Amino acid sequence: MEIFYTVVIVTLIICVFLAWYFTHKAKHQEKMLRIEMGILEPDQAKEKSNFSHVWIKLAFLIVGQGVAFLIISMLVALKWMNDGLPIAIMALMGGVSMLVPHKILTKKQKN
Repeated sequence: MEIFYTVVIVTLIICVFLAWYFTHKAKHQEKMLRIEMGILEPDQAKEKSNFSHVWIKLAFLIVGQGVAFLIISMLVALKWMNDGLPIAIMALMGGVSMLVPHKILTKKQKN
């Protein structure tokens, strides 16, 4: 069983690296093509702000899942929990925690 987990972890690491490599390579090729065609580079500030948006969305998602775990643990302690309810609570809180930053960031970008 340990070998299986090791193979899964190594495969996951390889997949993440290859995804990063090919996206980096594609962005580099696109940048070189833009330079050859004489098209101006897009603002670096926009790319950095998009990167910070990813972290904000991830933070909201983690907080939302933490709240879901808190609700589930409270329901278990009160013995009000059904079998399918934890998955529903996790899905609901995950969706809400992804909608909130989307609404906030789109409103911020419009201004």
